[in-house]
Amino acid sequence: MMCYDRSQFNTYDIIRKIEECYVRNDYNTRRMIAFIDYFLDGKIETIESLAVLAFYFEYKDNKQISAMLINGFDKKSLKTLAISLYLTEQMITEVETEFFSYFGLISQEKDLEKTKYEIINDNFDIKKNILEIGCGIFPSVAKYIDKKQTSVGQGSITCYDSKLQIKTDGNIKLVNQNIDLNTNISAYDYMYAFSACDATKPFLELASQNNKEFVLGLCTCPQVVPNDLYETIVLGQNPAIDKLYKKLPFKDKIILRSLKGVSKYDIINILDNVCPSRLYAIYIITKLMIYNDGKSEYKLLPEDEMLHSIITKKKIKKYY
Repeated sequence: MMCYDRSQFNTYDIIRKIEECYVRNDYNTRRMIAFIDYFLDGKIETIESLAVLAFYFEYKDNKQISAMLINGFDKKSLKTLAISLYLTEQMITEVETEFFSYFGLISQEKDLEKTKYEIINDNFDIKKNILEIGCGIFPSVAKYIDKKQTSVGQGSITCYDSKLQIKTDGNIKLVNQNIDLNTNISAYDYMYAFSACDATKPFLELASQNNKEFVLGLCTCPQVVPNDLYETIVLGQNPAIDKLYKKLPFKDKIILRSLKGVSKYDIINILDNVCPSRLYAIYIITKLMIYNDGKSEYKLLPEDEMLHSIITKKKIKKYY
């Protein structure tokens, strides 16, 4: 199944379906009323409420989704999901990709969550004890990991997020809270997060404190230009950026070359006070390399159409 076409969302069509259901006055009517009473507090007053009902009509016969709603799905989370599905005019949101992937509503070839899983699988051993930070409402990446771990009979996956709405799923350990710097993560071999956004800095601090390997996928949100951006990423300012430059894709090299001849005081004006996602990723990985103790290797993976900035940290293995 393809992702929902927002152009199909029609408020009059939803209202017609509601009215037809009331006219029939049968089991489906009682079912719809119970849904409205619980998730909309008995009121249909806004276009957001109609989006929630559009979700109901589209997925009411999906047994997995119905079971999830019956088991106490959060009203706020359902509203967020419905708005993402039907009212968000921008590109597909993170909530949508998780939802479509988790319930198998999209082909694996187009599944962004499977792409994330493959990045983890390509860089690390899935048969380990893994920690996911910020899995969102649906632990869609973890579901792929759990399936693989179950098939080989090794490994574990634990997910932390206060937004989590799924109560149980296979062998995944689901923790309905946000992780903090005091959380004990010593039992995990490595950790990952995607679209980390505001959690980027805490993620890196936690990984550093515990000397953990990781996969970190940055969001596409522009960041405020860091105060030390010039000293960090302009070529010739420190050995770390020069070392990283040699390994970067051509598109990233062009960006750095263009900044080389710019003064420290002009760089913020050129960037209009915001740091694009890819440049911010280069900044982060360069900072990590500056303080590297020589026992770890950091990489910025090539940018692709769906995932823009992925940073990995792997411990360097020494053979004697």
